[in-house]
Amino acid sequence: MSVLKHPACALLLWSTFLIALFACTLRYTHPLTAFLPWSTGALSGALLLRRNYLARRQPVITTTTSDETRESVVFILGPWAKTWFSGALENDGIQFVRGKAWFLVSSPAELTRHLHRLESQHPEVIPLSFFPLMPDAHATSALTYSQITMWKNTFASLSLDKPLPCTFALYGQMSAERHAQDPDVAIWSSGFPAADAPQYGFCEALTAALANIACPGGNHHALRRYAIASGLHDWMKDARLHHALDTLFSTLPLRLNGVLLADYGSGFIRHGAWSSWCEQNYGLLPGLAASLPTPPLPEPPSIYRTTKITRVDPPGLSVGYKSAFAAILICALGLMTVSGEAALRAWQIAQLMNGLSVTGESGVQEKAHLYTALEQEKRQLTSCHVANRLWPHLHHCETLEREIALQLHPESYIIGRAAAGIISPFASSSATLPPGQEKTLASLSLPLRRDDAARIVIVGYSDNTGSEEQNNMLSEARARNVRDWLVNHSGLPAARFTLYGAGARHPLANNESKTERAKNRRVEIFIVK
Repeated sequence: MSVLKHPACALLLWSTFLIALFACTLRYTHPLTAFLPWSTGALSGALLLRRNYLARRQPVITTTTSDETRESVVFILGPWAKTWFSGALENDGIQFVRGKAWFLVSSPAELTRHLHRLESQHPEVIPLSFFPLMPDAHATSALTYSQITMWKNTFASLSLDKPLPCTFALYGQMSAERHAQDPDVAIWSSGFPAADAPQYGFCEALTAALANIACPGGNHHALRRYAIASGLHDWMKDARLHHALDTLFSTLPLRLNGVLLADYGSGFIRHGAWSSWCEQNYGLLPGLAASLPTPPLPEPPSIYRTTKITRVDPPGLSVGYKSAFAAILICALGLMTVSGEAALRAWQIAQLMNGLSVTGESGVQEKAHLYTALEQEKRQLTSCHVANRLWPHLHHCETLEREIALQLHPESYIIGRAAAGIISPFASSSATLPPGQEKTLASLSLPLRRDDAARIVIVGYSDNTGSEEQNNMLSEARARNVRDWLVNHSGLPAARFTLYGAGARHPLANNESKTERAKNRRVEIFIVK
């Protein structure tokens, strides 16, 4: 709410409030649109009251940042979880390492069950997941790729309420450096990412881990780790494991928080996909170990930084502010109701007029029904003048009544008026536009677009050949074709046009010769304001 205290905000709110009040007096053709100015005026008025209140009373906000210890549970996932980590886990796939519980998960249903139990019984515990990869676990890179794909397809049915944070780990012997006190402990590229760590793409996270593995110490061990890790990076790229893992993390509800590189052990017990790649590209084979101990597990984080914001508000609004806000709200609701009713009536009338504009020659019964409905609306609008003398600008009764009268009896509005344009001569018994009249219509498009409030009356005529019914239908078809051309080439809506087929009435010339009859086969365009 600090924005409300700015001087420019007060100017904006007052301008919005006054413009909204002016907009409330305008006429709208859709009911929902009518609510916009009233709701805008009510909102801006309420914000002005709120701004005045904030200027007098300032809340006290206190921010406290502290480190909080949170327990976490880690689920070991992936195609190699059961093969390489089952020996380290006891009690049906669970082990406590430095106070952290590790679960071995082999199916989507098992993972979902564990997560639901944690959420219901231990909501304070943070769930994490761990996805390991053994470079020499399979004889070829193709088998490694297929194992990742098969595991992804198995877990395709996994559905979680929110993504599970996941850390990817790549194991391998990268140097001879070991901790003297515990040689089986791996040297990790970084610490275990926290659950709220930023989300990464797989390639981006692997590149960051590669940069981290060479940083500690800067000695020959670090250089060797960097060289081997770079080779592992190239091997994964050549084997398209990048693509497989990137697809896995983008498809399944697993949120990749980072990649860890683990430098551990004295080698693998057999040569596999990674060793074959080294031999093929460098002519070297990694050393073999006599036995393979269970791969070490990293230590998940326990400390999470939390920020608590304490807000002490001053005493509540006074009676005066509450009364003013209630008065504005009641007035706005009342005026919105009145304006909404008027807009609903205008929208209904517009729908009837639109129905007339799209009804063709075959819809005689439908036209009769629409004309009857408009006559009924016109009678209701006549009584609207008396019933709503207090709000004449909101109901627009007179304007709507005039538009209906123009639609029902357009001939009474064009008597004595000069036509804005005349299209002639039409061929006998034809409603097709005469050749060369497009320029005349194009010159009329600009003045028609300038006045949005004006309605356009298009009157079609015929000569005296044929029956009266045929002449009326033919003259209306000519007017409709002219209207359609203007709609398609000027962008004007069809609802602004009123069509009238005058038949052989009001001839310009006598119908005694072929030349005189051609003058009467015309369309006249009138602009009625």
